[in-house]
Amino acid sequence: MSENVTLTLRGRIATDLRTYTTSQGTLSARFRLAVPQWRITDAGTFEERDPHWYTVRIWDRLASHAVASIRKGTPVIVVGKPTTRAWSDENGQPRAELVVNAQSVGIDLAYGV
Repeated sequence: MSENVTLTLRGRIATDLRTYTTSQGTLSARFRLAVPQWRITDAGTFEERDPHWYTVRIWDRLASHAVASIRKGTPVIVVGKPTTRAWSDENGQPRAELVVNAQSVGIDLAYGV
């Protein structure tokens, strides 16, 4: 993906935040974000479809503040750069996921308090 691409995602935190510390002492955290998808039916009504799922990684001070401020179920807006991560599972099958390295995470006040 291009270095200049930035995503803005609006959804709910779907997992507990998991924290990690690098060997250099840098704090990192990650969570899964469920972003709802909607479509308009032929009858003109809105229908919710299965959400899109993203892995969000946060670092340093942002990670520290996020761990203190948000939890599973919190509605958030995430701004960050997309990257991909590929690996082989325990059966040798190739797997991949889109990871958003967040530059900003905030509570979505349309739903939060």
